[in-house]
Amino acid sequence: MPNEDRTKIICGRTPESAAMLANVKRAMAITANLNRLTFNDADEIRALFSELIGKKVDESFLLIPPFYTAGGDEIRVGRNVFVNQNCTFYDLGGLDIADDVMIGPNVSLITAGHPLEPSQRRSTTGKPIAIGKNVWIAAGAIVIGGVTVGENSVVAAGSALAQIAFEAGFADHAHFSNVFRRHTGLTPLNYRRQFKSRVGHARQS
Repeated sequence: MPNEDRTKIICGRTPESAAMLANVKRAMAITANLNRLTFNDADEIRALFSELIGKKVDESFLLIPPFYTAGGDEIRVGRNVFVNQNCTFYDLGGLDIADDVMIGPNVSLITAGHPLEPSQRRSTTGKPIAIGKNVWIAAGAIVIGGVTVGENSVVAAGSALAQIAFEAGFADHAHFSNVFRRHTGLTPLNYRRQFKSRVGHARQS
């Protein structure tokens, strides 16, 4: 069940955990069939992906296998969405992908996790991810539950985003600085100085 910060919590050995496991098995069976297909099987890929998420995807949706998920029924995709090879979507917390989004190879969108408290760690948690219109998530990026990526944004290749909301693509430097300061307590310039200082100390040690 979700709590006040939109975190879904599923405890072990409960009806909810049994339903989650059954859904994982369902998703594994569907993706196993999907991953036997090739780029030329676009219609079959769309049909299987529609079965996976429980809703027909638009004819403009394009996915290149392989693709991996541990659920699928909490994925929602808009029109003209492109998903490149070897992506992983863990959608327990809810995954919304708007129109015109491009997702590069080896991208992981992970809404699921576990509590930090050791005594609760066997539970499973889920926080939503929302990807805005016309976003490009470049190769190898990782987005963790709780993140909203604002429309027209670019997520850099190999980056990891956790609990930072991107807004409107940071269209200008002043807006970027204000949002960055709000989340880190530092200006981008001071952050870079601290980072360089830490790297210098690490190299000397």
